[in-house]
Amino acid sequence: KNDMEQAAKKANQTAEVSINLQSTAGSTPNTLVFSVKDTNEARLEKAVEKIYDRLSKLDEVNELTTDISETVDEIQIKVDREKALAQGFTPAQVATMVNDMTRGVT
Repeated sequence: KNDMEQAAKKANQTAEVSINLQSTAGSTPNTLVFSVKDTNEARLEKAVEKIYDRLSKLDEVNELTTDISETVDEIQIKVDREKALAQGFTPAQVATMVNDMTRGVT
């Protein structure tokens, strides 16, 4: 893991590495799952492609799949605290409204 963390940091200073070894009942033994995250979609796709290319060259790797379709759009909302309070909204109420609106709750 240390080598992977160093390689990731070399490619992107904000990189975080998490590796999970999965060997639960019903799953393929010795399965490694990598989660690659980035705020830049193009950089994410490039990183996934590099990882895939490198891992596919290892003799020890029997099967390799990627699922980049699980990308999530990020929304950033800046609330003017004073204006919200002037309208009678507490920070908790604003957070609840934003959460409901972004999760589809009506």
